[in-house]
Amino acid sequence: MPLLAVCPAVRFKEFYPGTGNPLSGGYVYTVQVGTSAVYGSPPAYPMTTYADALGVMPNANPIILDSNGEAPIFITGPLRLVVFDQNGNALPSQDNISAAPAITSTSPQWVTQTTIPTYLSPTQFTVPGNLTANYAPGTRVQVSVTGGSIYGTITASTQGGTPIITTVTVAWDSTTLNNSLTAVALGVIPGGMPTAAPVQPTLSLSGATVTCAPTIVNMGQIILMNSTNAPTFTLPTASTFPPGGGFAVKNINATTMTITGTVDGSTNPTLAQNAFKRLVSDGAAWWSA
Repeated sequence: MPLLAVCPAVRFKEFYPGTGNPLSGGYVYTVQVGTSAVYGSPPAYPMTTYADALGVMPNANPIILDSNGEAPIFITGPLRLVVFDQNGNALPSQDNISAAPAITSTSPQWVTQTTIPTYLSPTQFTVPGNLTANYAPGTRVQVSVTGGSIYGTITASTQGGTPIITTVTVAWDSTTLNNSLTAVALGVIPGGMPTAAPVQPTLSLSGATVTCAPTIVNMGQIILMNSTNAPTFTLPTASTFPPGGGFAVKNINATTMTITGTVDGSTNPTLAQNAFKRLVSDGAAWWSA
């Protein structure tokens, strides 16, 4: 697994306030974001770091700095550095040291995440730290489980707890998550439109009377409204979609179809038979494209 060096070798001169001298013999504890450490005791919420970029040689925790106030510290995810001088005096700590972009691109469409996921439920997993910005609703996700990969769309991500974790909720395309989860990759999303394979399948709705209320799960889809009676298409709140995210809709058979909501500033626009419209959110309102 590729790792990212904080700054090889890490220099801690800035931790010796007002002296400009290296923190020779200093102690650096590496712990989970939102937690701390006590000098002379093993940290309750440690984060493992490495002395090499390949992740072969784990560092001790705490790490003891050399005479230059340096140490090779390679990390795999966000963490906190809790620092003491050689006499055990606490020095300013640094929180939310990020491993971004500690990721590898496994294909032009998927970016493998190096933070380790933990199974929570058939629709949820967690990752350490506050990564809600990475796991934004609408993002396509690929996870590795026993037997292969499954795909879905993130519907929510929240952070909290001590130590901080991010809980990710996913609507899976065809199956559900299980506890054999080992890795996560996120789809590349230019302009909010998922490009990661497999693409969102076309959604075809048929019947005498058809109604549809799309959600974030439908982002990137083409929705076919196949009804002889006037179908109804109810827009969700635009703010529930990332800017640039949306879907397309086509009225196949009915003489007219009503879009319930506001598009391009017009309330409840209609679509004629065989008309096609792509709807895009700017994060606050819906627009046609």
